[in-house]
Amino acid sequence: MFHSLRSSPGFTLIEMIVVMGIMSFMSVVILSVYTHITDVERKLEVVRLLQESAREVTERIAKDVREHGITTSWYEAPLAYPLWMENHYTGSGNEILIMSGGTNVRYIYGKKTAGTLEPCNEDERKDTSETFRCSLYLVENNDYQNSIDLIDMYRIDPKEKRVRLENMRFYISGQDQIMEGKVTLVMTLALTRKSGISGMFLEETKIRLQTTISERAYKNYQLP
Repeated sequence: MFHSLRSSPGFTLIEMIVVMGIMSFMSVVILSVYTHITDVERKLEVVRLLQESAREVTERIAKDVREHGITTSWYEAPLAYPLWMENHYTGSGNEILIMSGGTNVRYIYGKKTAGTLEPCNEDERKDTSETFRCSLYLVENNDYQNSIDLIDMYRIDPKEKRVRLENMRFYISGQDQIMEGKVTLVMTLALTRKSGISGMFLEETKIRLQTTISERAYKNYQLP
């Protein structure tokens, strides 16, 4: 007995087009969701990295501020750079923080060149290359040659560092015999450009942080 071809099971062309359209739509949705989740995870990891670097810097400075105190004296820089030559701590902020108590310790935002430190210009602050760095340096006993880069400090090689400091300001207030001294740190942290990272991603993950550290009040007084 012969059967008609019209009674054979199968899909019509229209049904196949509909199924393929649904599968394509689902694939696009799944891919979009996966891409979004991946981007969110990357951004969270970057923010964690930036916040961790900021925390390391803040804790280091806080330790010195609380143990030694701060001074409004400014750095006798060989260059006529306002944020190094003048006392802007209570105005537009300064790029140098000097510890008191005869410790000869200072924190300087700038660039290291030929064994010394120099100010960064506006273009250098935004430089995202792997080797050039405007950063926060710890200088002890005027030893600029061995000053320590405190940003992403556990990566010694500049090519391995992932975090850069785009801006750093210090603001001092209340430093007298009545009120304890306070320093407010304002910093902008961002990623260093690596292969495969777009400029848009660098801008999206940039963070600006502000925190205030107080001297210990008893350091301003002497027991009789």
